[in-house]
Amino acid sequence: MKSTSKATTGIAEVDRAVGGVISGDNLVWEIDSGVAGDHFISSFVAACEQDGIPVVYVSFNRSTQTIASKYARLMSPERWS
Repeated sequence: MKSTSKATTGIAEVDRAVGGVISGDNLVWEIDSGVAGDHFISSFVAACEQDGIPVVYVSFNRSTQTIASKYARLMSPERWS
């Protein structure tokens, strides 16, 4: 049986609730309109960067320019595309 390593969401309370993240998992964080999701996004992106884990972020709610201006600073320039 192949072992799977768990990553972190970057938020200890969420990790405890969901049991961590396995590579290839799809995370969907649904929040009400007007509620800031920045804490969740920035914690997750920063944790992935620290562990060298690639992130694919897809949203129909924010433009690429908005994501780049807010979160690119959390990632190494060569990993941001």
